[in-house]
Amino acid sequence: MPVPSLGGATAKDNAKVLAAVLSIESVRIALPNLKPLVPAEIAELRYDTRDYAKPFRLAMLKLTKELNAAITAEASFADIRKHSQFIAQTTVLPELEELRAFLDQPSKSRYRRAVEFVKSLPELVTNFYQMDPLSASGQVLMKLAEILANIHEDQGEKKQVKKKSGYYYLLKIQDQV
Repeated sequence: MPVPSLGGATAKDNAKVLAAVLSIESVRIALPNLKPLVPAEIAELRYDTRDYAKPFRLAMLKLTKELNAAITAEASFADIRKHSQFIAQTTVLPELEELRAFLDQPSKSRYRRAVEFVKSLPELVTNFYQMDPLSASGQVLMKLAEILANIHEDQGEKKQVKKKSGYYYLLKIQDQV
């Protein structure tokens, strides 16, 4: 990957340069063996990850504060890179693994909701003997709607985590490349 040129400027207190270096090191951690891509593949990757690139950039900008504090104004690019690798390994990688574990968790809602529905079956069946069939059917439909709403809510939570997490971009490009 190309290294950003400082163009005579110092990297100290330059958020864009520091964020670019952190981005490169974070991608290197996520994709240690990146294969060469043709322009069409790069364009497709950018299109597929467009919703997650901005949160990733913002996450890298947040980390520049830590990187900026770790370097001096006279730091060489090798020093900056060394510190950015450290931050990527100690901050980005653990959060990336936590995110992966969260997203890979089987949706507890499906199993739990199925058990919840089975537990409520005796009550729902009894309703057919104690109530008119229309009211009893309404009770069954209300229980099903509640379960489906909870499942949808859990899926929405994972979707929100994907959108808000600055590191989901790295998981997405791992899947694409």
